[in-house]
Amino acid sequence: MVGRYFIALIPDEKALKKIQKIQHQFLLLDKSIYKTSLPIHITLKETFASDRIVDLERELALIVKDFLPFSVNVTGYDIFNNRCVVLKNSKPDEIQRLHESIIDLANNYRIDELRGGLLSQCQNERQKEYLFKYNNIFVKEYYAPHITLVYLKDKKKLKLVNDFMKNADLNIQMHFSDVAIIDKKDNKPRARFKFSC
Repeated sequence: MVGRYFIALIPDEKALKKIQKIQHQFLLLDKSIYKTSLPIHITLKETFASDRIVDLERELALIVKDFLPFSVNVTGYDIFNNRCVVLKNSKPDEIQRLHESIIDLANNYRIDELRGGLLSQCQNERQKEYLFKYNNIFVKEYYAPHITLVYLKDKKKLKLVNDFMKNADLNIQMHFSDVAIIDKKDNKPRARFKFSC
């Protein structure tokens, strides 16, 4: 049976509470600001379809054993496409290696059709190659780990968002000790795989 999944890092409980507090304060600012039902996370592999998720999980469990727990710091914020407010994060070698291992693995199990709409966003031939190979252009050296906080229905609220974020406490360090596969049917972790200790 075909399901839709994504692979992510879920912050530790202490960091999660700080991020949820910022998210909640955002939602109180204006009714045009909203969040998704996804858990707070850093995406390692964006949504893909697969009919062999159990096989992928078996291999993923082996891959993550080559990693030790690590930390990521929030380095600021950004607003993608004038509508998606995100926390920017440091990019330690561990997260980059993990991302690259996981997209290569998931690519063996995905059955998605090409996301041709991204073709116009390709900045060079390398990104076009990635689009045809991985079904995304924001991979490998173009991968930018981040946490999505909220979305804006009204782009006119950018000043409100910037004013709020300038005063927000973004001194957040997140600890990660496992990788989660999130099932898109309920947006909850289907399985979690621990790093080596």
